[in-house]
Amino acid sequence: MFMNILAPLWGTIVVLGLLAAAASIPHLRKERRR
Repeated sequence: MFMNILAPLWGTIVVLGLLAAAASIPHLRKERRR
């Protein structure tokens, strides 16, 4: 029961985490150049 509910939630959390990391990496690199 719980696994069927948590499976899509973990999937979205992982995707959001990857998107946030991909968006923050270039931002950090720009700050380091300054």
